[in-house]
Amino acid sequence: MNISPRKETHAAGFCSGDPVVVLYQGLHNGMPGRFVGLREDPNWADIEEQDGCIRGHPVLWLRRPDDV
Repeated sequence: MNISPRKETHAAGFCSGDPVVVLYQGLHNGMPGRFVGLREDPNWADIEEQDGCIRGHPVLWLRRPDDV
């Protein structure tokens, strides 16, 4: 039996490791990335961008591709 590690779901509705989130506001509008997790301030999240860099973005700017 193969058991996956449990993903942590945050109040924002994203889970650590969600493969695709999209920034829909700000300078990087439309940029996809991977949700890494919330920061100490839960209004901000770390997103791994396509180039591998992890940057903080406001949670309010994040959407799943289906929601954009």
